Amino acid sequence: CIVINSQFYVHSTNVEDLKREHEEWLDRVLKDKQSTVKHTILFQHIPWFLNCPDQKKDYFNMETETQMKILDKFHAAGKKQRKFEYSIP
Repeated sequence: CIVINSQFYVHSTNVEDLKREHEEWLDRVLKDKQSTVKHTILFQHIPWFLNCPDQKKDYFNMETETQMKILDKFHAAGKKQRKFEYSIP
């Protein structure tokens, strides 16, 4: 299970150093889990997208470029199957 701070991917203007540290941490975690676990569950607050991976930016999701960058990162780490669910209260 990985829990990330998805706010960094939406707005990190004043905390670029923290975002960079977060990215480095995520890279390490994905690399460590790549060969040791069968399934990885990722939790975050802001969803990458609501309907499809190339969905345009809306209020409840991230920019398409950001979506693709992070999804490519997960895919490169061996996370092939994607199931995304979201809940908006």
